[in-house]
Amino acid sequence: MTADTTTNVHRSTSPLIFALARTTAHLRSAVAALLAVTAVFVASRRLAGALETPIGPLQLLVAAVLLAGLARIAHALLQTGRNRAGSALISTAMLVLAASLSLPGSNPIALLGFWALIVGEELWAWRSMGERGAGSRERGAGSGEQGLADGDSIEESEPMEPAADVLQQLTLRTTAEGGQELFGWLRIRLATGQRTASLHVAFCPSFDKAPQVQAEAFTGPDCRIKAAQVLPYGARLDVKLDEPAREEESVLVWFHASAFS
Repeated sequence: MTADTTTNVHRSTSPLIFALARTTAHLRSAVAALLAVTAVFVASRRLAGALETPIGPLQLLVAAVLLAGLARIAHALLQTGRNRAGSALISTAMLVLAASLSLPGSNPIALLGFWALIVGEELWAWRSMGERGAGSRERGAGSGEQGLADGDSIEESEPMEPAADVLQQLTLRTTAEGGQELFGWLRIRLATGQRTASLHVAFCPSFDKAPQVQAEAFTGPDCRIKAAQVLPYGARLDVKLDEPAREEESVLVWFHASAFS
């Protein structure tokens, strides 16, 4: 059975959406780097005694709003809980900036509002990350209760990302409708200069009929995934990078197969 009737591959069907997502991710990463560099610069100026004149109340509050907005943008990339180290770096930069700008003689009410905005934004960001992480775990635990309908986003049953040395991590479950589904992670490694490779997934026990298959490249270089062959007892996924690998690379694929009686 061909990929045309069995797959829902996001990277090959929505290139514009993924291009926009990549651009947004780069922008957010740039904002995070800007916050870190700014924090180092302002802290060094404060330690050198170059910052002595207190900032006016209005300017202090405007600075807090701008910093909180930039931090919110930077945190947005990391709210899935996959990069808490990055969020910790952003929070540290925000606290360093806040401490460096809290000069003696500042208006106490404005200073209180300044810290309230900074700390409030950071607490909100970390709370959002915790809630999204818990939601991902709940969806992963409950994904066996029902299979994905054709066209549904496979992110709805996405569990936590596995460790870098995990090559396959699959779960086979029965569904409430009397069918079964197989879902989880597949990782394929590519050597320098390699552009194409294939993933083979065995269905054991086999499905009663060829299942519907969904696959999405989760991390790694930009690529397209095609279900080259889908049978009741297994499937072959062909992976093609947009350009040859410049170094040893790996592509992490989220996979889902389901069949109903």
